[in-house]
Amino acid sequence: MISSFLISIGSFLVLLSIVVIVHEYGHYKTGRLLGIGVEKFAFGFGPALYKWKRDGIEYRINVVPLGGYVKFIGDEPDQPVPDELRSVAFNLAPIYKRMLTVFAGPAMNMVLAFLLFCVIFLVGFPAPAAIIGNVSDDSPAQKAGLRPGDRITSINGEPIRFWHELSLRIADSPDQPLVLGVRRADRPLEIPLTPEKITGPDMLFQFETERGSIGVSPVGMRPLMDVSDANSPAYQAGLRTGDLILTVNGKPLMFLEELPERLAESGELTLGVARGEPNILQDNPQLTDTIKIPPAPAGAWTPADLGLRSGELTIYDVSADGPAKAVGLKRGDRLIGLDGGPIESWEHFTKVVRANPGKPLTLTLIRAGEELTVSVTPKKVETLDMMGRKETYGQVGIQRMIVFNPTVEETERYWNPVKIVMRGAQESWIWATRIVKGIYLIIIGKVPTSSLGGPIAIARMAGESAQMGIIQFLMFMAIISFNLAIINLVPVPIFDGGHLLLFSIEKITGKPLGEKAMALALRIGIAVIVALFLLIFYNDFRWVFFKIKELLGT
Repeated sequence: MISSFLISIGSFLVLLSIVVIVHEYGHYKTGRLLGIGVEKFAFGFGPALYKWKRDGIEYRINVVPLGGYVKFIGDEPDQPVPDELRSVAFNLAPIYKRMLTVFAGPAMNMVLAFLLFCVIFLVGFPAPAAIIGNVSDDSPAQKAGLRPGDRITSINGEPIRFWHELSLRIADSPDQPLVLGVRRADRPLEIPLTPEKITGPDMLFQFETERGSIGVSPVGMRPLMDVSDANSPAYQAGLRTGDLILTVNGKPLMFLEELPERLAESGELTLGVARGEPNILQDNPQLTDTIKIPPAPAGAWTPADLGLRSGELTIYDVSADGPAKAVGLKRGDRLIGLDGGPIESWEHFTKVVRANPGKPLTLTLIRAGEELTVSVTPKKVETLDMMGRKETYGQVGIQRMIVFNPTVEETERYWNPVKIVMRGAQESWIWATRIVKGIYLIIIGKVPTSSLGGPIAIARMAGESAQMGIIQFLMFMAIISFNLAIINLVPVPIFDGGHLLLFSIEKITGKPLGEKAMALALRIGIAVIVALFLLIFYNDFRWVFFKIKELLGT
């Protein structure tokens, strides 16, 4: 925990230093090129750790490494400018020079983000391939016939290679008929479907919006088995509950949904099995046993004939202090019914439990071949959702028996300079439009202000991205750089956008705002900034409070 904290702090300081210094350098360099005098160029705030003068400019490295600033001659209107400096004073420069100097800060952040994206796609960005790992029950994908293991190669004829391309295309197409190009076991297919319209977090920015969904994810389940009937052919052959089938007749078996088709092979079956404690994060389970299954008495084996069931609804672990433990649920129990109806999947079970905190539920299960019924009341849990809002849900304290398939990652890399520039520009446009849309939705009240994060949220995400690797950290830096650029262009006094607005008014009216109007605008700007800082710090500390509460179990 301490190492993660230090990584987060270090990553945050590196990220903030680079994006802010690049921003301020844009102001500084443009101002100097346009003949505007510079008094100071500082990294950080507070007292100087080290400073020097060059060409009449004081350069400073300050004690608090959180950003930086540029001080131009004459950038404070209420302070008189000596006659000998009037020719280089910021406030006396032509309007176009002032506007270019102010705009250069956000522009440099956009340039930084674009260059970072170009570097990322030159070095190579690892991303999940557009291979389906799981298909949700009763989803458009399931109804259309998509299966785990299908690779999506195109949408309406446009090539698709990576999962984020698939996600964004689907998200932008609610209620719009699409034709998916699919490769299934080296067979090309075309599957028509229509994404359903849902309300949820945006695929990139995590603001709540209406978007399309087909009910797929890149993470799938491996064939972890429940073999609870001691008289079944599978049990007699040596298979046991918790076994993970890795191969059938020497060929890899990656997805649970492939099992019926693979068992249909004629003759004796040889199953390669990994046996031991299930590990949900297991990337490369090792073969530990080989099980021989004799030929089926007639036709071909099915999972049901063999006595094989998915381990998805078999309990692997029971929390010591949870409701499940209190009513006697045990490891190995297989869940089959909930409130008088069948449990269709783990997704169905957790959805009902989460929706009923504090309400008794009737649970039917199989234990050692016998059917039992118990009443369990989900514990009420409070936390924060992805939007920063308080969320209350039910929890019974059980863990299922499952091993997830690792997502197939491919590297997005280009050698052609034109392609690199085009891809960098495309990624820049994607993030710029998403950020602008997010700000707009916050302003009109369609996105909760609880979704805004401050320094703590940025430090946490910077640390997480740094631990994932340098490429992921550079990607996060590019996104933050774009955020800084666009937020600074919001037309609020104090922000660069506010200055540009005032300069535009001066250009239209032929004179700057009067002192009273300028003072009022300044007070409004300060009030907005203070309110914004209070809000984001409140959200940050609210998140910290909830995490401490979760750790303490209170």
